[in-house]
Order: sequence, then C-alpha cells, then structure tokens
Amino acid sequence: MKLFDGRAARAELTRPDLANPQPRSAVTTGATAAIRLVAAWIGVSLPLFSILVAPLPIWNGQPTPRPVMDDSAPTLGWLGALVTVGFVLFLCLPFQPYRLALGMLGRVRVSTRLLVALTVLVAATGVLTYPRFGSDIFDYAAYERLWVVYGENPLLGVVASHPGDWIAPFVNVPDRTPAYGPVWALLTWPIARLAGDSAAGIVAGYKVLSLLAYAACCWLIWASVDPARRQRALVLFAWSPLVIFEALGKVHNDSLMAVGMLAMVWLASRRQALGGMLGLVTGALVKATALVAAPPLAMREWRQSGWRGLAPLVLAGSLVIALVYIPFWAGLQTFAPIWHQTAGLGWSLATILTVAVSPQGNDAVATVVRSVLAVAWAGVALLILRSRRVETATQLAAATGWLLIATVLLLTGALYGHYFIPVVALAAVAGDALLERTAMWLSIGGLVVYGVGALGWAFAPTWIGTLEYQVVGSLVLLVPTAIATLMALLQSYRAARPTNSGVDAARKRRLRYAAHREHVGG
Repeated sequence: MKLFDGRAARAELTRPDLANPQPRSAVTTGATAAIRLVAAWIGVSLPLFSILVAPLPIWNGQPTPRPVMDDSAPTLGWLGALVTVGFVLFLCLPFQPYRLALGMLGRVRVSTRLLVALTVLVAATGVLTYPRFGSDIFDYAAYERLWVVYGENPLLGVVASHPGDWIAPFVNVPDRTPAYGPVWALLTWPIARLAGDSAAGIVAGYKVLSLLAYAACCWLIWASVDPARRQRALVLFAWSPLVIFEALGKVHNDSLMAVGMLAMVWLASRRQALGGMLGLVTGALVKATALVAAPPLAMREWRQSGWRGLAPLVLAGSLVIALVYIPFWAGLQTFAPIWHQTAGLGWSLATILTVAVSPQGNDAVATVVRSVLAVAWAGVALLILRSRRVETATQLAAATGWLLIATVLLLTGALYGHYFIPVVALAAVAGDALLERTAMWLSIGGLVVYGVGALGWAFAPTWIGTLEYQVVGSLVLLVPTAIATLMALLQSYRAARPTNSGVDAARKRRLRYAAHREHVGG
C-alpha cells in the first residue's frame, strides 16, 4: 500500500487555482460588482418597461391614427399635467442607475457573459416598445411605399398625395418629405416590398433593422477601445435610456448614421482610411449630418500622408455619393428636404435667438440668426480641428463627437433627442469625461422635452407647434445641458490653472526667517 504518491502531490500543488490563488477580497469584489450591475439593470429597465411596454404590450398593440389638434376636444387639465410630470420622471429615473453602473465599471470588471446577457435584456425593453411611442415606424414605411407601390422618387414624394393609401392616416407628417438620403431608401426597400399591407410585417422589419444597427454599434465600440475600457464603453452606449428609447423603441435611423461614424473611427485607427471614408459616406447617405466626421478624418490623413493620402479619400467618397444619388437625381431640388429641415424653427438654439430678437419669429430675423450661427459654427469647427489630436481611435472619436454637437446645436433648425444617438456612441469610444457629461445631459434633455408636447395635450392641443411651444421645448432641451457643460468647463479650468500656493509658502518662510535674523541681530 502506497502511503505517499509524489506524482499526485505535485499535480495537486500545480493546479492553477492553487498555484495562483485568488484573494478572497477579489472574489468578494467580483460578486459585489455583479450584484450591483444586476441592480443597475433593474433600475434602468424597470421604469422604461413600466411606461413604454407594460401599459400596452406589443402583442396587444394596434397602430392608431395621428391625433387631431382640436381645442374643443376634452383635455385632462391638471390631471394630465401630473401624468406628464410622472412620465418625465420615469424617463429620467433610469439615468441614475445608468450613471452608477458606469462609475462601477470604471473601477472594476464583471463577467463578460453577464454583461452581454443583461445588455440583451436591456435592449429587449426597447424592441418591445410599440405602439406607444413607436408610431414613427409608419412615417418611414409610408414614404418608402411612395417608391415601392407608386413608383415615386422617395427623396421628393409626399404621403399627402396619396390619401387613399391605408397607411396615410398613421403618418405624423404627411405633407413634408423627410431629409433622408438614398441609402435609407435602398435599405428599407425590402421591408416595404416584403411586408406589403401588413402592419405587423412593417413593424417587425423596421425593428429588426434597428436592432441590427444597435448590435453593430455595440460591436464597433467594443472593438475600438482598449480591453480595460470595453465594458464601460459598451454600457455607456447600450444602456443609455436615450438609445433604448429613440433607437430601439422609436427605431430612428440615427443609429445607422452612428454605425457609419463608428466604422470610420474603427477602420481609420487600423490604417484603413479609405474604408473609414466609405463607412462614413454610407452613414451620410442615410443622414447628411454624418458628413461632419469627414473633416477630422481628412485632417488625420493630411497630417500623416499629405495630398497623397487625402486625394484618394476625397475622390472615392465623392464617387460613391454621385453613384448612389444618380438613380434618384432630380436636380438641386433633390436636396430641398435637407434645406427645409435646416431652415425651420423647431426646438433649437436658432429659435431661442430668433424669438429673443423678434417675438413674432420674423423670417428675415431668422435668416440673419442662422447666418450668424453658421459663422459661429465655422469658427468652432476650426478651433476643434486645430486643437484636437486625431491619431488614435479615442482622439478621432472625441474630435468627431464635439464637431457633431456643434453642428446639431448651431446649424439645425429643428432639434430632436434622437439626433444625439451618434453623440452617445462617439462618447463611448472617446473616453472624454467632458464629452460624456455633455452627452448625458443632452440625452436627459432629449427625453424630458417629450413632456412639453404632453403638456400641450393636457391643456391646449393647438398650442403644439406654435412659436411659444418651440421656445419652451428649446429651453427645456438646451438650458440644462448648457449649464452643466459650462460648470464642467469651469471646474476643468480651475483644476488646470497653476497655483502659487507653493511659491507663496516659500516666500512667507523667507520673510519669517529674515524677520527672525533681524530680531536676533537687533
């Protein structure tokens, strides 16, 4: 009988868990972090599920015609106002656990499997949002049907020209062509073609497209940042209440624009600038705003390779834009919807300034204000490009994110929360604390501003769309962000400002020593 087996003992002692024992504190920290992450997931998902899904589940939901604005219709009055306040609070509640999750993941890491599983569950809340706040799907589908069913140009047609179409009553804006590009029309053609007259098919198609764009953004963010930052960067985008509501719930196509901009950052950081330009152009052919990412990319290539590197990017991007637009080209009027979107007075800084000068919103004053803001944008853009480094993915994302914020705030006449989806995506990659804070406040404002419209329905539906309505919405959307950003800039300035405390202390010591010598000598 063998009393001691040396080989077995050596095998036991060389087990990985014994050779490198994990401290009990590390195990405890990991378990605590996992529990806190689950709690944060509940805190983010539960309020959103309670107001977006539970009252009218997708399996029981039916599309409803656009509401008619009529002051003679009964309103809820102050009860409606209280409901509105509750709605806004519930929309804002998820930002606190979301912020706590970001703070925790900045210090510790959790199981990747757990993080991915919780992210899937977070996304499910947005995907299940319909028909409450999911009515924009039918705006998209109706304008796509102009091409698929009636053979009209999807970049110029209006739904109002076909009032007999079954989908027309469900369209919020039937008389104004949306400012989307040809890639959006091409991407959604199969949805409208295969769904036909099926409302369920249309909803499913656009939800799947939005979910794919969301997943692509998550992957690109994960692939673009250092391993130590990946988990936090993923949560910053994927758990954002704004992204869940606007991208997955309301299926806004800004998530596709975000895919193009993130692809540009990822490819350019891997020395594939041409691929980055093509990704950027693809996003811009969904929404032209994505073109603001072109100057940082061009600046990067110019600094690295000069004209030899920059010229192929410009030529390739221009060629792709021309080839995609050719089938839809109808002269310069093809870009008319983009101009109308920029020139309107909705929720925007332009509206606030215009009304401050002319309470009636005079068109001439509005034109002057837009011109001044355009000059201001040019100055800000130049400052960003001159002061920012763009060599790495994080630097390129930060410069692009700030330029995008400047563009939507200074050049856009009608601003909506979903415009900030790409800002959140770029902030996730950038790792810029001030950019993250600005994106957070813009996201909060983008959701809270929905309460302004709800107040209109509570008291006077015809107030919606008036100049006063636009001013109130603009203030709600922008003022908190402006205050928070200015405070952050002031804190950064104070932290960076050199102090003379050390010099003053040394001087005081010398004066005391001199006084002591004088006293002793006297």
